[in-house]
Amino acid sequence: MTQAFGDAAATGSVALAARRDHKHGMPAAPATPGGGARVYNSGTVPVAASTETVVTFDSERSDSAAYHSTSSNTGRLTIPTGGAGRFSVTGTVEWAASALGTLRRLSIRLNGTTYIAKDEITSIINAVLPQTVTTIYDLADGDYVELVAFQDTVGSVNLGASGNYSPEFALTLGGVGSAGIDNWLIDINPAAGSHGNTNWSTLNTSGGIGGSDTESSGAQNDEIYWDLGVSGGTWDITVVYYRGNNRGIATVSVDGVSAGTIDFYNASAVVNQIGTITGVSITAGKRRLKLKMATKNGSSSSYFGTIQWVQLRRTA
Repeated sequence: MTQAFGDAAATGSVALAARRDHKHGMPAAPATPGGGARVYNSGTVPVAASTETVVTFDSERSDSAAYHSTSSNTGRLTIPTGGAGRFSVTGTVEWAASALGTLRRLSIRLNGTTYIAKDEITSIINAVLPQTVTTIYDLADGDYVELVAFQDTVGSVNLGASGNYSPEFALTLGGVGSAGIDNWLIDINPAAGSHGNTNWSTLNTSGGIGGSDTESSGAQNDEIYWDLGVSGGTWDITVVYYRGNNRGIATVSVDGVSAGTIDFYNASAVVNQIGTITGVSITAGKRRLKLKMATKNGSSSSYFGTIQWVQLRRTA
């Protein structure tokens, strides 16, 4: 059975062998590098004199993950749950001609208070003035950015609705790093791809996300590991796994240094379990992530480990 992100959980048959037909409730798909949104206003936007004005947008050219709404807070691009990362943010406008004022300013503002980029130009009398502001910034789940315009005449000046460039606002999620290493999310399907192991094998019909689970032999100190290119920072490590009365305790380590443990034991078989070790400090470079069934609960009859998915998410 193959599963996808967003699948709901479903309990399998009672018999041990038939439990392979269960389904795991899985998180929504992570943000895709290159995803984002570009929005615009189909009409002019007036900017009052000497007033920081949030530019609003009534239309969307693209929106890969509901970053924007055309019905509420239309000036915002908001990072959805699970979408944190490093973004390129750009706004572009064209100021209408005016005989007054000396300053035109375009800014990107974070969460209604913090300015993360500004561009200022000097007004030219009776000339239409294009202006662009752009930056790259790390945005967390729930953060939002706005495009803010300012001018210093004695009256209102419009931002014109011009072509495909005014007023427009866009953000794009940067790519996941490899050799350059600036990554925020690493997903691992234990049954696929490159890994090293001692006495772990693939169960091809058990219903993991990639169509398979990976299970140890039950011997003490069975281990499985992955060599990863990782950016420096603070990471959360999440494991999706089985629990049962013959399961061990997994020691999770990075380059041989223990990050914490996850106890796979439970008196009865339970699927779709998620264990997370938070606040793991990792130095940038090639690092070895390892799970080792070194110990067990006193009530467990063995050291088995069965995992469906591993995820590393950088938080700082």
